[in-house]
Amino acid sequence: MTEYLRVDTAGRAVEIVQVPPGKTLADLMHPDLAAMCYPRGDAQIGWIRTSDGAWQPPAEPEASPPAPVTRAQAKIQLLRAGHLDQVRTLLETSEAENAAEMRLWFEEALTWEYDNPYVIAVAGELGLSDEQRAELFRAAAKIAA
Repeated sequence: MTEYLRVDTAGRAVEIVQVPPGKTLADLMHPDLAAMCYPRGDAQIGWIRTSDGAWQPPAEPEASPPAPVTRAQAKIQLLRAGHLDQVRTLLETSEAENAAEMRLWFEEALTWEYDNPYVIAVAGELGLSDEQRAELFRAAAKIAA
């Protein structure tokens, strides 16, 4: 049995077509659909047929932001990573316009979210990259607190 992938107008494989021995694509489907079928090879549904005729796996979906964590999880992870004292000093000495709000949030927020403006600001002041901030959140989420 020969296998083909039928592609949509964007070149994305949407269907596996199996052609029994002694048959052709034209025997099984309308010529317009047969013209959208290509030998499968190792490709799977969802792969893209490139302009040079090669199959390309779909791009990895963008990772969603890490899940929110509790205040306790966040502070324990900051402690483990050696950042807790830095954050406290930063918040105590900050002259930012919203410094009082940031201190209040740090002490009172029940959950911390990856994309919270205060989290982003504090991480920026610590010199953390987005990936380092995300890793802190992923590690914090594993803490039973």
